[in-house]
Amino acid sequence: MNQGLGLGWLCCLIVLWGGYAEALPLKKPSGPPGWLVKLAKSRKFKPCAKPAPQGMVCIPGGIYVRGSFRNAQHWWWRMRAESPRHYVILDTFYIDKFEVTHAQYRACLKAGACKPSRLNCKRRAWKRFCGPEQAFVSSTWWMARDYCKWAGKRLLSEAEWEAAARGPKGNTYPWGNQPPTCRYANYRLFPKNKGFPRPQRKMKFCPPPRYKNKKFVRIRRDEIWRVGLTIPNPFGIYDMAGNGYEWVNDFYDPNAYAACSKLKKKGCQRINPRGPCAGKGKRCVEFQKYRWKWKRVRVRAWRTYRSGKRRRVWKRRWVRTKVKLRRAKRVTYRWRILKGGSWWWYADRLRSAYRRGNRPSTGIHRLSIRCGSSGPHLKQPPTYVPFPKR
Repeated sequence: MNQGLGLGWLCCLIVLWGGYAEALPLKKPSGPPGWLVKLAKSRKFKPCAKPAPQGMVCIPGGIYVRGSFRNAQHWWWRMRAESPRHYVILDTFYIDKFEVTHAQYRACLKAGACKPSRLNCKRRAWKRFCGPEQAFVSSTWWMARDYCKWAGKRLLSEAEWEAAARGPKGNTYPWGNQPPTCRYANYRLFPKNKGFPRPQRKMKFCPPPRYKNKKFVRIRRDEIWRVGLTIPNPFGIYDMAGNGYEWVNDFYDPNAYAACSKLKKKGCQRINPRGPCAGKGKRCVEFQKYRWKWKRVRVRAWRTYRSGKRRRVWKRRWVRTKVKLRRAKRVTYRWRILKGGSWWWYADRLRSAYRRGNRPSTGIHRLSIRCGSSGPHLKQPPTYVPFPKR
């Protein structure tokens, strides 16, 4: 009897330790596994075209970082959706150097291929968001898709967008791993040790570049910046953090990375991941024989004290477990993914790994457009609008 109880406790500890190992962040991020490197070497990636299409940058095919361990133990499940950190293989693709401007979107509007936005630029309160070289905001996912189609391009997948933003080294932010400042991005200051800043008089934003005073400004003096004013990332792409959220093609699945915690685990898309239903259709319907569930468990972990001594203590950790269902359950995905943060949100949302799901019909005045392409040959749009020169 005692022997049976001992084996039972041992099995429980093994299960808990396995979940604990998946959920905990790595002290030092390891490189891509050997089998993935061999798989990447066996694939033939198309070389970058020289020159690239006007206003676009080529991202060479290879291995890139996706996800993050930063919020693996966050109290909110949506923040934990970006874990774990893992590697994927992407083919060569092209991405816009700048966000789509108002002038470019108006050309699509005149051609009859795009729908007007909800942003009333005639009103005095919104004029500061409607300059011809400012990033076009108030875009729904449908408007972003239609514009990219009209321009002979497409919306990027989430993995492509993140690879282009983080660069070959997998940086935390597009510019590197340094904390954000107004030189790098247009965002909102979030006071330390405070909740969501209310009332509005407490909100502080990055000052527009035309202001001589570089102190943070109050609401109603904030605005969308002209594209190309911030420091570019290693690939030479501007404004991938802050200014405006950018739509990608994938459906939002909070457990899209769940199966990537272990190497060679089935269910993890390692080559050109596209999310549920490859992002096709108005909605995605799948029948799943299992579901992922977060549990709060007590596990044994090492704790290092200031004196340098280490001791094993009990800690409570979030662990994602796989639960098998008796019958296949129908799951419907409708939301799409936004990346890159915006002028309205604070610094933590600027991280390239951050994932935000939202309704595709949402068109609030902080959602912008950036297009991409699988190849260098694009269809010429009916009306050509020159890209900003920087």
